[in-house]
Amino acid sequence: MPVLVQGIGNRSSANSVQQVLKESTSKHSTSTSTLPTGTEVKSITFAPLREPHRQTIVLLHGRGDTADQFSAFLLLTSIPQYQSLQTAFPHARFVFLSAPSRPVAQLLNLESKHQWYDIWSLKEPEEKEELMKEGLRESVNWVHDVLSNESEKVGGLQNVVLAGLSQGCATSLAAMLLLEGERGPAACVGMCGWLPYQMRVQRALDSTKEALQNSDITTSTQDSSDDYTQEDRLRAIQTIRDRLDLPPSSAYAYTLAYQHTPFLLCHGLKDHKVLPELGTSATETLRKLGANVGWKDYPDLGHWYSSDMLKDVVEFMGSCLRVELGGGKGHGAEMERKMSPSEVAAEESGDIL
Repeated sequence: MPVLVQGIGNRSSANSVQQVLKESTSKHSTSTSTLPTGTEVKSITFAPLREPHRQTIVLLHGRGDTADQFSAFLLLTSIPQYQSLQTAFPHARFVFLSAPSRPVAQLLNLESKHQWYDIWSLKEPEEKEELMKEGLRESVNWVHDVLSNESEKVGGLQNVVLAGLSQGCATSLAAMLLLEGERGPAACVGMCGWLPYQMRVQRALDSTKEALQNSDITTSTQDSSDDYTQEDRLRAIQTIRDRLDLPPSSAYAYTLAYQHTPFLLCHGLKDHKVLPELGTSATETLRKLGANVGWKDYPDLGHWYSSDMLKDVVEFMGSCLRVELGGGKGHGAEMERKMSPSEVAAEESGDIL
């Protein structure tokens, strides 16, 4: 089991979060806004440790969690060589988005939980996939708006990173594939997650490849490494747009924004909540879509992050942002891995996704 901050485990979740937030090494603020759909959403922002503001890192929590809890414990996790995420990126602004509370279909919609979208089962990802549509569409559009706003504040998407844990990872990957424009963020990081509609996208790619193999037609955009054209990939991504009732992409095949963003997917091999196979399948499909994806697994890790994972994440983001990483003593809580009390309870009850 993950290790809790000493002295916090026997307190209420709200008090624990407030205590950790008070120990934060930078100023933070909470804001609420209303999406075009009428849904009220919340985010918590941590100012850079040092001015000027040069980078922004946008983070999405897992299902059943909140921005308050996720940020409080993630930012105080000790990272070898770098102390913490904030000391590693002292000029970065950290923006944690909080998923709204949505009804849970498995509980007959009688109960709600914070989730980016509703989901029926991870064992059969496409089972009752219609449950995903409304929430995922809303969440993807919100992420796109946040990326656009942060890009304006920090001088372009090349200075922005998108990252997510578990269902936050899944939402981030969907947002990346559906992003319009000439380029994407500097990096995208996914921890313990999966790719929504992965099987549907894979089938679309396979059908295209099968049709190509049965013909003598080739095009100038043919990719000899995997036999998929950019047009093939655009059509495969359109299957996601169709499921979410989104309009067709306005992009040409040569301007797929996510192809300009390096990805890193990380997963614990002892993850029994979101199986590692879902992470490797996401990696394979993203690569077939022309994405530059790195994969890291951790033999002794379950459904959570670790200090070693965060060290890999820090170095990956630093390379993509092209910045010199910081670090210093006394800024990280002395623990290897941790969850908030409510997250521990959720993990034990099978609630965390």
